Amino acid sequence: MPPVRTPFLILVLAAVGCTPTPPPELTIIARPTEINDTGEVTTLSVTATDGNGAVGKGQVRISSTAGTLKEGGSFDLDAYGVVRTPYSCKLADDPQCREQVRLIASWTTDGQTATTDTHVTIIPPPPAPWEDKVSWDPGARITSCSGAGAPAAAPCTGGMCAHGFTCINDQCVLNGGGGGLQYTLRFNPSVDVDLHVVEPSSATDAGVCEVFWGAPSNSNRPTMCGALSSLDLDSNAACNLDNVNIENVIFPNNQVRPPPGVYVARVDLWSACTLSTPINWELQVRAGRISRYYCGTFDPMQEDRGGPMAGLTVSTIVIPAP
Repeated sequence: MPPVRTPFLILVLAAVGCTPTPPPELTIIARPTEINDTGEVTTLSVTATDGNGAVGKGQVRISSTAGTLKEGGSFDLDAYGVVRTPYSCKLADDPQCREQVRLIASWTTDGQTATTDTHVTIIPPPPAPWEDKVSWDPGARITSCSGAGAPAAAPCTGGMCAHGFTCINDQCVLNGGGGGLQYTLRFNPSVDVDLHVVEPSSATDAGVCEVFWGAPSNSNRPTMCGALSSLDLDSNAACNLDNVNIENVIFPNNQVRPPPGVYVARVDLWSACTLSTPINWELQVRAGRISRYYCGTFDPMQEDRGGPMAGLTVSTIVIPAP
């Protein structure tokens, strides 16, 4: 009996029937790839295609090692085979929200499972600005007021301004705005009201250094205690009236954060300059981007021609160490 031969066509069909289906494909992308640990959100995009390149259908499961998808969840693929979902990782809710978090996506179709992953970097927020940590007026006796702030800038005259002001964009701007700390005293009417600022100093036994009319700490009269600040504007000194009615203690423009320690501001009526009417004053204390205002009134009888440590303590701030 001759041998039975399998037709060639049957062999080809059998071979074709044994070819496995190509595996499905899955991709996951996070945009952005970096988020902070206080609840910032990134968007996860998962795309599924079957082994023949067709749009994926069904559900994708997404989980993470920390954050909002730590317990995992199933998401329906849309008509384009895509899932988009928000994701965040808040350290206050999950102590594992640090450095990098792994996100895993899986999808099963036609008995085959595709798995992929990506990573999102969790970054701590930038530290709070130093001025947010300043302690204002511990044990203060004078409460702050709303404050009128600086008057509108006057135009420059031939590119020039009065002492204590700088011409910027054709406007006379009070000096000191670039420093980390600034004390500005405004008063009315024109009399001699003095501003005293006491700053910490390692150069004295008392550990403080006072800047005022008697020790302005400028290029002409530097202090012996190494003050960083300077009395940049001393108005109506000894009743030589200039009618500017501003005293301004400023810190270096290149010093963003003043040294740690206690800073005290005092306001003193040196002389009423023959006036008999009340004198109103306002002190602005600016630490970084934060300003507070303090208001008061002097009776002319309170003039004292005071020297060091004279006047009324108005503001005390404590700047902590970095």
